[in-house]
Amino acid sequence: LLATCYAIANESRRLLVGDRVSVLVRHGAACRLFAVSGADSFSRRANCVQFLERVAGAVVAAGDALWHPAGEALPPQIEAPLDAYLDESHATGVGILPLRAVPRSDSSAEAKTLGAMVVECFYRRPDEPLRETTAALVPHIALALQNALELARLPLGRFLRRLGSLLHSLRGRRLAVCGIVAAAILVVVAALSLVPADFSVEAR
Repeated sequence: LLATCYAIANESRRLLVGDRVSVLVRHGAACRLFAVSGADSFSRRANCVQFLERVAGAVVAAGDALWHPAGEALPPQIEAPLDAYLDESHATGVGILPLRAVPRSDSSAEAKTLGAMVVECFYRRPDEPLRETTAALVPHIALALQNALELARLPLGRFLRRLGSLLHSLRGRRLAVCGIVAAAILVVVAALSLVPADFSVEAR
């Protein structure tokens, strides 16, 4: 999941020619920041991170994408955390887009919101080409995030992934050597278990 979020953030920034892209994953009613383009790590206690999580959670709860500045009034539950975040980050423009799961069946149930993608501009304002390209990327990003979340939530998912990585590394000659060693160990265990032998015990 973490690797997918970082791939989304960095590749989206390259495609959008934006200044910064962040990926947040929804946890209950809140959103949690997972990846920021161009940064290997970040402090979760930073004011900028906390403000971003608050405004993203408010936008996800509202359900519609937000672009600022847009020239229209915002509801107070979004305007207050957005102003706090812009004061902290000094961004001149920001887009917050909810990422919705792709339905796996033909059911008419509303798609679940998985998280949010945040596009920030520091030296220009978001223009129409940027918004159109971002809107075209959102379904693909949502699908990638959905697959990563489903894989992360599988029972024994981490163990199976590590086992798969181990088997992937044991290829060719190394796999043959490991197979011979494993077969030898099985032969010894079978011999100790099946071949009869005398066992004498002296006692008073």
